[in-house]
Amino acid sequence: MIMNIDQYRFGSLRLDGVLYRRDLRIRGREIFPDWWRNQGHVCDRADLDDLLTPEITTILLGTGASGLMRPAPGLVAWCAANHIRLLALPTAEAVA
Repeated sequence: MIMNIDQYRFGSLRLDGVLYRRDLRIRGREIFPDWWRNQGHVCDRADLDDLLTPEITTILLGTGASGLMRPAPGLVAWCAANHIRLLALPTAEAVA
């Protein structure tokens, strides 16, 4: 079953009718709410380690409404070395 993103606005995301007002991570249909990265506006591999499984082929990283969050160079290199496509887009584009 596909998850529906009902609405995205700065500071909130509604998934299948449930409103989230903090950063979150999604893997398949699993939602991991209240996410905060170790380095604020930088996402490193350690921030995703608990979600990375051998089945992962793509990571879609919403970089916030202003696009300020960035993947760390180490995450970019690790994804490339492991043949994982990393897409980092402003969150509105990632949602679309």
